[in-house]
Amino acid sequence: MTLLQPCGLDAQAVLDVLAATIKAGKVQTSALGLLGGLVRRYVAGTFDPAPGLKIKIEREKVNTTLRPEKPKLPVDKAKNLQHLAAFRRDTNLR
Repeated sequence: MTLLQPCGLDAQAVLDVLAATIKAGKVQTSALGLLGGLVRRYVAGTFDPAPGLKIKIEREKVNTTLRPEKPKLPVDKAKNLQHLAAFRRDTNLR
């Protein structure tokens, strides 16, 4: 999006504030106009990302639950017993 280009890496924070404002029902004219205003605030240095923090937390929560689990390797019990026996032998533990 060209509109968000001035925000660089903070573009997601701007979108989070936009989403929070829409979710709260505070958009009076258009969401695109609001986005332009948020970008202007960012460029001016008066942008406050705090209203979008709840949206960010919800998104991160969803992203972590959708992340696939790493496949578990099968346990080789015989090999584990051999390692344990070697450890006990080498460390003189009983």
